[in-house]
Amino acid sequence: RSTLSSSSAASDVYKRQVDDTYASTPVFVIMKLLIAIALALQWCIMTCDVSTAFLHADLNESETIYMWPPKEYYPQGGILWRLKKAMYGLKGAPRAWQEHFATTLAPLGFTRFRSDANVYVHYQLMIIILAYVDDVMLLGKHDDIKNMYEQLAKQFIMKVTGQLDNDGDEVRFLGRMLCKCTDAVYFTMPDGYFDEAFNMFKLGKGSTNFAKTPGSKTEKSTDNDDLLDQSNHRLYRRFVGKLQWVCPIRPDIQFAVKELARWLTAPTTRHWNQLKHLMRYLKGTLHYKSFIKPIEKLANTAASLDLQVYVDSDWAGCSITRKSISGVVITILGTCILAISRTQSTLALSSGEAEMYAVGTGSNEALYLRNFILEARLCQSLNVHIYTDSTAGKAMSSRFGTSRKTRHVQLRYLFMQDLVKDGVIQLRKVLGTENPADVCTK
Repeated sequence: RSTLSSSSAASDVYKRQVDDTYASTPVFVIMKLLIAIALALQWCIMTCDVSTAFLHADLNESETIYMWPPKEYYPQGGILWRLKKAMYGLKGAPRAWQEHFATTLAPLGFTRFRSDANVYVHYQLMIIILAYVDDVMLLGKHDDIKNMYEQLAKQFIMKVTGQLDNDGDEVRFLGRMLCKCTDAVYFTMPDGYFDEAFNMFKLGKGSTNFAKTPGSKTEKSTDNDDLLDQSNHRLYRRFVGKLQWVCPIRPDIQFAVKELARWLTAPTTRHWNQLKHLMRYLKGTLHYKSFIKPIEKLANTAASLDLQVYVDSDWAGCSITRKSISGVVITILGTCILAISRTQSTLALSSGEAEMYAVGTGSNEALYLRNFILEARLCQSLNVHIYTDSTAGKAMSSRFGTSRKTRHVQLRYLFMQDLVKDGVIQLRKVLGTENPADVCTK
């Protein structure tokens, strides 16, 4: 009995430690959504940096941490310092900083989002703040943003890193370069981001060995596939990780990077060649830019907005597992804010079933954005339209209950039927040639 009690107590302590060290991170699609709304409303976009952010936060009173001071202060030693503020390197520092930042913003009239804990809104002034550790983005009317920055500067050591108000304005935020051009914002990666990979694959200056597509249908055979050695395996993980950071602003490589990421634990020479092919494609398309350009303009927060969700699937697209691929593209105000490619976790017995799973993935992403937009009070109502090019997939997703074709499907995959019945989402048919989600499936 005592052994079980000790084990349970240790488990509770471990869980509390995990919860105490958890710190949320923003989703990139939220930043793109906020920029789209800001452009449509002709808001000001300002980015700031908080110096020594973690040092602002107080440590939990129940947590006692000591450290050795620098030898210059006490050459004889024998002295310990008890920390009162968080420091870089502590596991709980990111969470302590987030709590301190939220506590500081509350008296200024800001409300922290439940749908994204890194976003804060001032409903009266309609100012939105997106915080990523020490990088902060403020969106709102120019005068309100300027006044709010002055108030924040009294609380933190801050400096303005840039604005996106005039043509040619450029800022760096979340590791990407944002550039204002007329009524659009372009996204690119910093110069030299791929230089290490290009040099590794001999794609430096003067190279013209470009590829026209992100992937190739050749080299699908698994015969004579050797595992990479430790050195190349390390490089493979490093380069694929860098590519995953690029995916949110390069929808054209979503599928290729997703396939490469599936083999991070045991890549082979075939996967190495596929990585090289993708790098050859990127070398020839470095001038490609992703942009946010809302077609519709808003005078103020709209009474109603439309969220367009395009879904597609490639049935049994994986030649090894025979799992299908889901592709999702989401647009708002006429501009794309999200494009994803995912391998389905469940084997589909038909193309219609695979399309139904794709509708479920699109519904998940749409519900998240819907909750965020409504919580931000950017509109009074949001219409979610999901487009699919499969008649069978549309029928399985909209007809309530199971049928002969869906009687084997787990009920949790049929949640979108309730959404259709309640009018939360609307399913529509689109021609396959007009479905942008197709690019994310192959």
